[in-house]
This record gives sequence, structure tokens and C-alpha cells, in this order.
Amino acid sequence: MTVTSIADRIHAINGTISGVKARRTFPQHIDAASLPLLVCLPGRSERSTARIGAGRDEQTRLFRLILIVDSWQAGIPTESAQKRAESLIDAVAAAYLARPRLELDGVPLDGVTRVTLGGDSGIIAYGDRAAVEFPLAVTYVNTI
Repeated sequence: MTVTSIADRIHAINGTISGVKARRTFPQHIDAASLPLLVCLPGRSERSTARIGAGRDEQTRLFRLILIVDSWQAGIPTESAQKRAESLIDAVAAAYLARPRLELDGVPLDGVTRVTLGGDSGIIAYGDRAAVEFPLAVTYVNTI
């Protein structure tokens, strides 16, 4: 199990969410045509070798799901960006609450033992755009 294989699966799940455009990696340039954009960035991790044994560990890594919605200036004054973000918060959360082991087409990702969706950030400013960040803690067994 690798960070790359988990990020690949998260990208595939993101692609199933209606109303968003999933990207596997963060783009160098974000234009209006690519919005709303959902991307995943691997974050910090915690390891435990005591519970698994020699040569293997259990790791929980926090993946940051970043939903960049629209320019604050898209509405008068910001109604469009806010309403668009509001409509997508539940859709993103539902996609992960229904997948406790990162299931895709009903098949869990091998090695993943638990997925926990934390509380989202609410609508925040990401530069001049409205965004929402979702922390996704993925626990998996890894051979080291």
C-alpha cells in the first residue's frame, strides 16, 4: 500500500461525484472552466509498528480534499459562489461516508482498514475563490 495508490483511489472516487471536476494532481493554473475543482493532497501521517509486527506497520495518513468552487466575484455580491459551495458540501461528504474502506464499485482498496471523514472547514477563501476543505483520515497496513 502506497500514498500514490491511495491518492489514485481517492481521485477515482472524486470522479464519481456529480457536479465537480476531479484532478489527480494540483493544477499549476486554475481557470473558471475547471471549476468546481476537487483535488486531494496527502498530508501528515502517524505510524504504529507495535500493533502489526516486524516488517509491517499500521499508518494513518490525513488526505486533504480541497474543493475550489468559484470566484467570490461570480455572484452579486457572492451568492453564486456561496450557493454552489453549499450544494457541493453534502455531495462530497456523502461520497466518503458511504466508503469506509475507499470502496469503488463495491470493492474496498486492499490494505485500507478504516476511513474517517472529519469535519469540513466550511466555506473559506482560497485566494479569490470560495473553497471547502475536507480532512480524510485513511488507516492502512503497510509493509516496510
